[in-house]
Amino acid sequence: MNGILIFLALVGVIFLIIGRLIVVRRAREISGWWVLSIWFLPLGDLMFLARYWDLAKSGATLAIIGLFMIAPFGVVTIYEAQSRVHDGAKTHRIGMDRIDEATMEYGETERVMLIQAKEAKLKALKARMLEWYLSLQSRRAALPAEAEDQITAFNEEAAAYQSLLSISKEETAELESMKGRR
Repeated sequence: MNGILIFLALVGVIFLIIGRLIVVRRAREISGWWVLSIWFLPLGDLMFLARYWDLAKSGATLAIIGLFMIAPFGVVTIYEAQSRVHDGAKTHRIGMDRIDEATMEYGETERVMLIQAKEAKLKALKARMLEWYLSLQSRRAALPAEAEDQITAFNEEAAAYQSLLSISKEETAELESMKGRR
């Protein structure tokens, strides 16, 4: 299959070169300035084709056919480059190390970055938890015993605090295990 695509691409390159030479020869028949504009100005060849389509359509058509013959080889080459497999598992570049998706093994740079991010997240969470705890303590002391609806709302908030506290402990344990794997 690759042999056919390479052959097709080579024929396409030949068609492209011949088509461009035909367009340049037609431009030379009109003026040397058109030749210069085709070679050196961006989109100069499109300007020439727009102005003198009847003269240059055979060369332009041949060049376009050549491009279409080259395209399948380019598409397959790009697709194969993007879908290469490294050590039996897909890998992605992050920083200077690789992450192996099959085993989720991180390079040292990524491991340090993940630990730092988790530490920052836990630090912010613990600061918020401390504020919440102090707020709960002060409100509990000021809570009247006869206000049952306030006590119920306070108990629901305290239960939410306990739930978040258990999540915080799980996250801390996970961070410690990540640090232990260094």
